[in-house]
Amino acid sequence: MAAAQEGKAPTFQLRAVYFPRTRYKSTADCLTAAYSQNLPLDLCR
Repeated sequence: MAAAQEGKAPTFQLRAVYFPRTRYKSTADCLTAAYSQNLPLDLCR
């Protein structure tokens, strides 16, 4: 918010996430894990 008030563009940080789909026994387990980490559910395809 302070950056917006000063007229500066906000900064963003990207973090790489290693999410092995094969680590989970079922699609439901994978979806639950992805959802709990706020990751896109498409990772479980």
